[in-house]
Amino acid sequence: MSKTAVFTASFDPVTVREIQAVRALMKKEHIRTGYLYVRSEGILDRKRRMFLVRLAVKAYRHLSVCDKIPAGIPVYPLDEDSEQEVRNGNFRAAARGIRRALNDQGDYYQEILDHLCKPSRAAHARSTAELCRKLAKAHGADEKTAYFAGLLHDITKNADPDIQQNIMRIYYPELMHYHPNVWHSFTAVNKLRDDLCIHDRKFLNAVFTHTLGDGKSRLSKILYIADKTEPTRSWDCSREVDLAMKDLTAGRDLVYQEAQEYMEREKHV
Repeated sequence: MSKTAVFTASFDPVTVREIQAVRALMKKEHIRTGYLYVRSEGILDRKRRMFLVRLAVKAYRHLSVCDKIPAGIPVYPLDEDSEQEVRNGNFRAAARGIRRALNDQGDYYQEILDHLCKPSRAAHARSTAELCRKLAKAHGADEKTAYFAGLLHDITKNADPDIQQNIMRIYYPELMHYHPNVWHSFTAVNKLRDDLCIHDRKFLNAVFTHTLGDGKSRLSKILYIADKTEPTRSWDCSREVDLAMKDLTAGRDLVYQEAQEYMEREKHV
């Protein structure tokens, strides 16, 4: 009977299923102490993945992390399929101890964006995120939070229309009178909260209001302005951006006014 064993995977990131598999193997093989070894290849650098694994095993007395595989003890490679589920946007599949850490650093946000959005939509989101960061810096807001809001604000823009409609019927029946092009503002909140485990109210509210422009917080104004004026848009928004860099509320009001005028013109086309 072996009392010690090593369990290897990329742990990119470590998942609930991987921890469950380790514990099941330890019980089956009568292993007293288990070491998790993080292989070198991965999207996140190895140091970051080792940090996340250490967070994940804190709750388990007989599990720890090893930097090198000790000689002479059994090695068990783990099935890594569940890691892709996390990288596709389901943080509930990640080990319980690491979900907040993933969001703190925006781990896999870029991969999630590419998985859920068309290339043109992902490019828009990245451009929005960069402008969000600049506006946040100009107004003393948290740059990282603003950048993440820009990256994720359109996360359900390309979702199945039937799924979006079902979410609207269940959670937002009073808002179904808005055009379906607006619904992603609301359904994105469900995705971010339920699947990515983001619970910051200001963050979620900024995403919720980014299309209608009725958010009152500094982050809401930043996201609304950046979404409408980021550089990949097909019109010159330099006047609006310059104003917003100096006065956030005035910039938001100008962008909102122009958006309303545009919609009025479209009604008569």
